[in-house]
Amino acid sequence: MKFRFVASCAVALVPFVALAGCSPQALKNAVKDAVVKRKAAIPPRALPTRLEWRSQPEVPRAGLPAIWSLKVLDLTTKKDKPKGVRSYETPRVMPMHLFVVSRDLSRFVHYYPNLRDYGNFLLRPVIPEPGAYQLFVDYVPIGLLTEVPGFPTVQSQRFLVAGDKPAPAPQKLMPDKPQNGWLVQRVQSRVEQEWAPAADAPFYEVQLQDAAWQAKRELTLRARVLDAAKSPVPNLGLHLKGVAYGVAISQDGQQFVRLEAAKEQASGEIIFKGTFPVAGIYKIWLEFNHNNQLILAPFTVRVAPKRSN
Repeated sequence: MKFRFVASCAVALVPFVALAGCSPQALKNAVKDAVVKRKAAIPPRALPTRLEWRSQPEVPRAGLPAIWSLKVLDLTTKKDKPKGVRSYETPRVMPMHLFVVSRDLSRFVHYYPNLRDYGNFLLRPVIPEPGAYQLFVDYVPIGLLTEVPGFPTVQSQRFLVAGDKPAPAPQKLMPDKPQNGWLVQRVQSRVEQEWAPAADAPFYEVQLQDAAWQAKRELTLRARVLDAAKSPVPNLGLHLKGVAYGVAISQDGQQFVRLEAAKEQASGEIIFKGTFPVAGIYKIWLEFNHNNQLILAPFTVRVAPKRSN
């Protein structure tokens, strides 16, 4: 068995020897190039993971801090006790993005949990109002199966927040009506990872051009930010390593859509691209940065089924 193994290895190295002209360094480079090509030929796959979310107290109370522990488990390790993923891509600066929304999609916050030892993420949120909520966790584990980066992964969890007062009545989600071809929202800036702006925060007008909202096709969305005097805001600051950031969530909470922002145009418009997987009503949140403050603009749209050609 040993002889056969050695012989097969020698045969495998014949092309490299011929290519390298028996030069050790050239042979080493040829082998390295072959390994790189072999890895490149392996199709990337998302690393199978599961999110483990724990809260202390188990049912958070409105207005009081809770301690949340989040851990992404690598399902390719021990079946009875999978290990936590410790290595993440950071295409949007943070290894994990956590979005918390009320089930009627009227309240929204974007958190950046802190990565600790052994793949644990910790967060101390304060949910302002009681009611039914849903969280979405966005992360990109480095692919341990194929040694190539994995694909972005989103996990979701529904939970309740208790309180001394009854939860607010759910708000009906209605698509925004365009004004001269634009959807318009007047909002105040806020501190990042905060649920609401300060009372004296400056106002902005954010406009999103109405589009042919169709499912299963990439949409190009144009947005612009105006100040209180309705003049374009110049030189928006970088936000999560880009000019802007955007997500959309379906009314039933089953679909999560990333809206990737391109560079700011000379006209001051920001271009977003995204694909809505199914038809339905979606709530969109666009995030911008100005003077180190977050401008968060919500829009509601109705996405139609994809038209057949």
